[in-house]
Amino acid sequence: SRGLGDVYKRQTLFKGTLIEKNVGDITDLNDLIVNGIYQISPSLANNVVNSWGLCITLGSNGYILQFVTSVNDCMLYVRTSSSNGNTWTNWKKMSSA
Repeated sequence: SRGLGDVYKRQTLFKGTLIEKNVGDITDLNDLIVNGIYQISPSLANNVVNSWGLCITLGSNGYILQFVTSVNDCMLYVRTSSSNGNTWTNWKKMSSA
């Protein structure tokens, strides 16, 4: 029989291509659940950096990661959802310049 490590090695966590996308009519980062790289504005609800920046959204099977950074500094924030964007963890600061 195979060990648990062999099972994890075969798991696909993310499959696809990241492309720059427009947020369109979305007014809240909670609703930005499609994989992509987005330019975000300070007017978006739940924008932790409260400025212009980038949001990278990665998701698969209802699990979503969002990474946000501001154009004004080198802070990187991350949060997750395990409910296809219905609920989110709090933002966590990952790095600073």
